[in-house]
Amino acid sequence: MKNFTLTLLGLGAAPLLLSALPTRDTISFAPADGTSVTSTYTTSTEMTLDDMAVLMNGEENPMMPSIEMDMVSAMEIEVSDTYVSMADGEPKSLKRTYNTVQSNITGETAMDMMGEAQNESILGSGTSALEGETVLFSLKDGEYSKAWPEGAEADDELLEGLLEDISLRGMLPTGEVAEGESWDIELDTLLDLMAPGGDLSMEMEMDGGDSMSMGPDANMMSDLRKLLSGNLSGSFTGKLSGYREVDGAKLAVIEIELEIDCATDMIETIREQMQESLPPDAGVTMDVSTADVSYIMEGKGELLWNASAGHIAGMTFEAEVAMGMETTMGIDAGGMQMDMEMNMEMSGATTLSITAK
Repeated sequence: MKNFTLTLLGLGAAPLLLSALPTRDTISFAPADGTSVTSTYTTSTEMTLDDMAVLMNGEENPMMPSIEMDMVSAMEIEVSDTYVSMADGEPKSLKRTYNTVQSNITGETAMDMMGEAQNESILGSGTSALEGETVLFSLKDGEYSKAWPEGAEADDELLEGLLEDISLRGMLPTGEVAEGESWDIELDTLLDLMAPGGDLSMEMEMDGGDSMSMGPDANMMSDLRKLLSGNLSGSFTGKLSGYREVDGAKLAVIEIELEIDCATDMIETIREQMQESLPPDAGVTMDVSTADVSYIMEGKGELLWNASAGHIAGMTFEAEVAMGMETTMGIDAGGMQMDMEMNMEMSGATTLSITAK
């Protein structure tokens, strides 16, 4: 009788024990057919030159000036997406209008050579011919084709580097999760976060910057997708910290944390930079043999996901960054040959904000 009573008590307690277990939810990318979402991505990166060393034929150049340099690059992208139809957690047919594609960069350089000071400012701004255009993405056999709407007159080359996934769905868990549970995020999702939409054919116009030719190219510094396109290592995690209700929508609050180190071979970019910076009649040729860039990022953020509608609701993110660049080249100046090595270190911070409506 005693054992029977205990059994009944145990059966009665089972529902209470089950109810005490954390609820597991599915957080997914699942907008309904016909859903329209306008997303604005704003990124700003501030960098300061910490150290620069230049060796000529293995020796320090006594004429090398002391240099101080600060650069700020910013980008704003606003797109309006209409998910015409969905298929298995990804758009089958997507219409995207590029409302805003803007970038700007500012810089200040102070050089001191043998007691003579020289200050210089640069100001650059850029946009894309995509701005104001609409692109149709269609999924077939696991790949997206890209096309202009019927009757549109636009350059097909603008379509080549575009990517469909601007939704950040790669940051979501792959299965059900409970509050407080964490998961790993693929490292290359960082590209979609920092440089959404692929190659947007940004064209920069620069004013000033002659003395900054010794430092990083401003266009290169503003192209985060290229800087982060190398070998990635580190950790990138998400954690469901809870839910909020905003305007009747249930928003999942996801904590984002990353520590990433990226090593990128930028030799082709540096070669192009050198060729463009030298006048045709300068009588100087440069052969770049190495151009290695390291980019370290450590940061935290908060992703808001509209669990009711199945798409992003917003995001904030802040990170400390450090960049190093090692370049070696051979120089032929009127028959006089020399080898040059340049090592540069910069550090700063990146902030990112995403709004969706």
